[in-house]
Amino acid sequence: MKPAHPQTKPQQGFILVASLWLIVFVTIAAAYLAQWAGEVRQQTLNQHQDLQAEIDFHGTLATLLYLLNTSYINEYGVILSTLSEQQRDAIILGLDLGIKNDESQFLKLHDQAYHGLGDTLFSVQDENGLIAVNSEQPTQLHYMLGLFGLPTTARNQAIDRLLDYEDYDSLHRLNGAEARQYREKNRPAPANRLLLTPWELHKVLGWDDYPTLWQNNLPHLTTTYLDVVPNFNVAPKQVLQTAMGITREDAEKLIKARTVTPILGLDHIYQIIGKSLLIDPLSYTSRPSNFMRISLWHPQTGRMREIHLELHTPILEKEAAIQTRRPWTIDY
Repeated sequence: MKPAHPQTKPQQGFILVASLWLIVFVTIAAAYLAQWAGEVRQQTLNQHQDLQAEIDFHGTLATLLYLLNTSYINEYGVILSTLSEQQRDAIILGLDLGIKNDESQFLKLHDQAYHGLGDTLFSVQDENGLIAVNSEQPTQLHYMLGLFGLPTTARNQAIDRLLDYEDYDSLHRLNGAEARQYREKNRPAPANRLLLTPWELHKVLGWDDYPTLWQNNLPHLTTTYLDVVPNFNVAPKQVLQTAMGITREDAEKLIKARTVTPILGLDHIYQIIGKSLLIDPLSYTSRPSNFMRISLWHPQTGRMREIHLELHTPILEKEAAIQTRRPWTIDY
């Protein structure tokens, strides 16, 4: 008898199937590893970008603090070193040497965007150009609520509730609200102190009921500082329109005019808009204040930061030993 031949076909089929499964497994593993490696790489790049953005933020802020504390600041803005000594002296003395009011010579204080270090953008806003929300008589704020579409009744209620939120007693005004009204709405009781930031307006009862306020970025148009005086050189268009008698068209004329030369007085305002206004000269200034808001943002990473600070008047050298302080205070 002849020996039987081994059956090799089933074994070959098994090896083929096993090889295919191995190839599939290796392919899946390779794809997973490639995806994992790509994610790790992207995370590393994002972390590096975030770190670089943070470094650029700090570098830009440090540069701005240096400029604000070592440069002369007047109606033009922060006078930069691109001007000659003669030109700087002329501006300080108020002389006209045909100096142009452009951004290469001055750092503007009306929230104009500039490029900082790296991809950082920044702006500086003199808070004299904003509306005080901690005022005992918030007339400007009342007008602004009207610009944003609130009827008179709603404006009166909003202002009364704001004043009740800030005062120290438990008596509510005609349209106001105190702790009991807040409890009825399941809201935290009013703070009974001045607002710490403009964003605290969200906590005042009823203010969240008007989306137009937040769509128009009301907190960005207001300030919590008490000693601010309206300044037409740095005020945004919406704030300009809260002055008695100034229309939208008047505000646009003022903004266009101040890009050429600073607004130096009420007579100058009258010339620009072609009419007189019922404005108390003592309630207006053209000079910058010591209160500044620095905004920093990074478009690529979406990072943003706001710093509100007060610049201190320099003290004499003989006073420094007694009265030591930093040249600025960051409030928040």
